[in-house]
Amino acid sequence: MSPVTPQGKLGLKMLGVVFASIAIIAVVLAVRDKEVPVRELSGVTLASIMFDSPTDAWVSTTGRKALVADGDSYRLAAYGPGGETGSAAVDEVSVLDDHRVYELDGGVLVIDQTEYSLVEGAYVSGDCYWCSHPFPDQPVVADLHEGRWEVTVGATVTTVAQPDGWDGRPPVAGLDPAGKVVIVGGLKNGDTVIVDGLVCSVKGAWTLVAAHADEMLLHRADADRLDYSVSKFERCG
Repeated sequence: MSPVTPQGKLGLKMLGVVFASIAIIAVVLAVRDKEVPVRELSGVTLASIMFDSPTDAWVSTTGRKALVADGDSYRLAAYGPGGETGSAAVDEVSVLDDHRVYELDGGVLVIDQTEYSLVEGAYVSGDCYWCSHPFPDQPVVADLHEGRWEVTVGATVTTVAQPDGWDGRPPVAGLDPAGKVVIVGGLKNGDTVIVDGLVCSVKGAWTLVAAHADEMLLHRADADRLDYSVSKFERCG
């Protein structure tokens, strides 16, 4: 057998590089093919909350009521899949620009920090509810600017990967009854992404109302302030 020339050795090395490159590409393609695509969720309408003109409204924690601003006054309206089913005036609310409406166990209604009672067809403000009851833990999500979110719940701090396509606006987060964090954010294409153990998505712009053991409640995040409708979705995980 003739000895291998320097040119032949170089050719063999180049051939080895080609085979190695092909092998690497095959591995990358195999891994990519095994990646699980983001699952898109479909919801069921729980409450149709829609208005004919731009309106400020704040959906309650059950998704079935909303505090509605009518000029300088407010009312608490109830909704079902077919729309509004009734409402009652609210005597006053806090001076905050944003409000939270809590429907708690035992029929307790709290708007921001104040408990309200239905008296002769109107909701009347009472004492500070959270002054004598523990305020529920709320996750705080911060952008670490390195492709991850920092999630703080009380003294516990964790990090999660930011989903691809996140639009950069602060996401909304909540806890389910077991203390698991659910994060809801916007995507650059106008849809919604949910980080809930796994990552899933919903068509259109939505925000979190509440996370339950086996479902999530989301309401429409309509920039025109016309549609606050609530739908229930299955959990991602």
